[in-house]
Amino acid sequence: YALACVLYMMLMIHGQQILRGVMEEKTSRVAEVVISSVSTDALLAGKVIGVGAASLTQMVIWALSSVLVYQGRGAILAQFHVANAQFPLPHIGLGVALLLLLFFVLGFIFYAALFAAMGSTVSNEQDVQQASMPVMLMLIASIVFVQPILLDPTSTFSKVMSWLPFSAPILMPLRMTMIQVSWIEISGTLAGMLAGCILATWFAARVYRVGMLMYGKRPSLRELARWVKRSA
Repeated sequence: YALACVLYMMLMIHGQQILRGVMEEKTSRVAEVVISSVSTDALLAGKVIGVGAASLTQMVIWALSSVLVYQGRGAILAQFHVANAQFPLPHIGLGVALLLLLFFVLGFIFYAALFAAMGSTVSNEQDVQQASMPVMLMLIASIVFVQPILLDPTSTFSKVMSWLPFSAPILMPLRMTMIQVSWIEISGTLAGMLAGCILATWFAARVYRVGMLMYGKRPSLRELARWVKRSA
């Protein structure tokens, strides 16, 4: 449960940073200067990779800090005259840790691309929340279903929700740390997430290409579809 919450918070915090960063570049006209030198696809990829690297660095710092605090908790608690509490931490092997990292990276690319696309469609702070709502609903739905999966990780519902690209970054790692999941299922989920990342990046690049140079009212879903069709 803690792992799912950490993944959810990182996707939420850094995804919002990308959305607001794109919106600020658009409103300040900085994007117009940058686009004259590089392509919009390169600009989008650079933003996703840059914020993603910062996010991973922050996660590593948090993990190392948590390990140091846990190992030195006896001396810290002794300063407050509190007895040293003994509680075991769940064991996560190297293979599982690498899979968790891969799920996070793919999930971050998926959501970061969509957040960047939505950020390019707005020109003011008032429209940010409405623009991000479709992406936020997918992310919120993933954390809402954590409790049912904790209660029954082997159910059909749990399997289906852990296969979908928008919920797999949170729900599949949750199932992996609770039950033994077959490599075929994990490989299929990763393949689905990779396909989802490619589709999300393709969609975001086309919305980003048009949206960064469009000002005025926020476009409707029909207008977004027109942008994608024209820039395809």
